[in-house]
Amino acid sequence: MRLLLLSFFLLCGFSSSAQVVLQMEKYGTPKTKKFYQGQKITYLLNGQKEWFDGTIDQLITDRKLIVFDQRYTKLEDVAGIRTYQNRAWSRAAAGGLYTFGLSWTGFSLVSALVKSDNPLTDDPYTWGDVGVAGVSFGLGFLVQKLFRHNTYKFGKKRNLRIVDLTVVPF
Repeated sequence: MRLLLLSFFLLCGFSSSAQVVLQMEKYGTPKTKKFYQGQKITYLLNGQKEWFDGTIDQLITDRKLIVFDQRYTKLEDVAGIRTYQNRAWSRAAAGGLYTFGLSWTGFSLVSALVKSDNPLTDDPYTWGDVGVAGVSFGLGFLVQKLFRHNTYKFGKKRNLRIVDLTVVPF
């Protein structure tokens, strides 16, 4: 009975609809980045200076066409793709700068409370402490916003292709 159920589920899984992906490859590495139907991407066309936003509606394998929001685009006309996932190092650097600013403020406040006899009238928490924390927060925010996307250009190092991942049943 188990073998019959296992065979049934495997055959049902193989007869499902095809999955077609837009795959970006870098020469010399096995790592790829895949873009799926329904995914929103920002792309650049050959000879254009402005970036277009679009949702991948359909990928046509035999003609090498990408359908973006009722707009057909040939695969070889795409010159670049931009992704808006924060880079790992910028996210880590921004987090470190935020933590530094918060720690500086916390330690300065604790030091001000410990050193002074009357913390309400004395002013041991200086504008320099506020400046260090503010600059740290500002730099963290700036790093995160400036390096918020990756731009991939196609040519000698990168390739873009449509891959059909259909599994044909026996």
